[in-house]
Amino acid sequence: MKQKMFVVMLLVVIVALPLLTCILFGPPRLVVKPEAASHLDELLAQWTRDGTFTGSVLIAQDGVVYLSEGYGLADRAQGIPNTSLTRFHLCSISKQFTAMAILILQAQGKLNVQDPICDHITNCPAAWQDITIHQLLTHTAGLSPELYDIVGDAASDPEAPPDPAYYIEIAGEVPLETRPGEQYAYNNHDYNLLAQIIEQVSGQSYADFLQENIFTPLNMRDSGYEEGSTGGAVGYTDRYATTGVEEWPQWHIPNGEGWLYSTSGDLLLWDQALNTDQLLPQAALEPMFERYIPMTEYPPFGYGYGWLVTKILGRPVVGGAGWSSGAGFATFYLRYPADGLTLIVLMNQGDIDHISVLLAIAGALFFSDLIFVFTAIAFLLLLAVLLAAQKNRRVKTTWVTGILWLLLAVPLVLVFSRYLAEGRSIWTLLPLSLVLLYMLVKGLVDFVLRVDFSQNRKARLATLTLMCLALFSLVWISFGNHPSWGTPVLIAFGILAVSLIILYRNEIKEWQSNTYGGFLRRRIIK
Repeated sequence: MKQKMFVVMLLVVIVALPLLTCILFGPPRLVVKPEAASHLDELLAQWTRDGTFTGSVLIAQDGVVYLSEGYGLADRAQGIPNTSLTRFHLCSISKQFTAMAILILQAQGKLNVQDPICDHITNCPAAWQDITIHQLLTHTAGLSPELYDIVGDAASDPEAPPDPAYYIEIAGEVPLETRPGEQYAYNNHDYNLLAQIIEQVSGQSYADFLQENIFTPLNMRDSGYEEGSTGGAVGYTDRYATTGVEEWPQWHIPNGEGWLYSTSGDLLLWDQALNTDQLLPQAALEPMFERYIPMTEYPPFGYGYGWLVTKILGRPVVGGAGWSSGAGFATFYLRYPADGLTLIVLMNQGDIDHISVLLAIAGALFFSDLIFVFTAIAFLLLLAVLLAAQKNRRVKTTWVTGILWLLLAVPLVLVFSRYLAEGRSIWTLLPLSLVLLYMLVKGLVDFVLRVDFSQNRKARLATLTLMCLALFSLVWISFGNHPSWGTPVLIAFGILAVSLIILYRNEIKEWQSNTYGGFLRRRIIK
């Protein structure tokens, strides 16, 4: 029973301490390391050769660009490569700019997001009287998801009239899916209606308003509104195709949900502007990033005004994502405001697993090396508990500790193998090598050989030396790569120190009594 309690307490301590330190001191700051960005560049180049990635990637933190490169071909027929200056269709990232245009008009006093949309739409259907601009922004208007295709088919008809009222009449004939404000349902046509409101209120075309109020002030020279070709990347739906998909059809109404184009460099200018008052005061921007309602298709995320809102590792994250498999484009844009981090991924291939690519990029850049920190904390705590347990002679820890060491070594072996396969330098893997060696040696000695370290001074000295080497290498690399994780590592190290003092209290007293200081102390007392 005592052995079972010991194992349970051990696992609780190992899991609880990192969580507790995050609660008390906040989650650690994510830091982009130049070597991580270089490793990611090599990884993306390999994916390009394998046919699993083609596009443009930009990584920046605190105004410093760590990676801005293009991969694969923008135009396969012409052999034109993707670069950081290549234009891509933004797909649903366009919604961020539509939302910003609405907030600019609000700041100008021309509308309010709580206004009924019928205040700003000519010939507004009676069924839409209770729909507000806020509900369009948050996809809670209750409009039918079929509207996008119905109105889109009509708007792309060359013989259809260019009168916006005509398309409002068509949309009004489709019954509401739910009552306005009742529930969330992602609907592209919500943002097309917002684009029409922008035109109605401003007296300008949607494209001209964005150009005058967003792109030109931010010097976004390679951004704009285009229904067909961007003059940049061609979209592909087959990784082996040499001919891209057909150009997007011309619409008689503005498309505010996904027809903007930009470059990774221009999006960085947009990103930087969101941290300043270039377009609007920060207080006026806050409604865009508020988590108004959870997204049913992606429960961890909520939706703001054109933005996805969530938390990753306890850090707030806002972003956008868009893809059109038929058009051959996919885009991701993530912001970590508290960390000053920006990740932009623009792709012109529609048949790859875009979500997996994004997760792999984020993992390789921000999270993979945290294994050193997590290993350090777990290793320190495991040592502390096991050493403290040795004081209780009634607890037979030999075989228990052996099993624990071997079990803990299993995931570390897998991580170590993965790093070797990625081509990591052996010097970067030295701390893991030392820890892994100690775990395997200690596990085999405890579980197989059943060596009594209290009676075997040479074995104890050898394992203590190996333990110290592993400890110092782990602590060193943890602080070097992730200084913000220093607090939990130091706490774990302090717990281990206390355990060592308790375990070797008698030996410490004996050493003190035999030192010169002890000799002087005895002489003074006498």
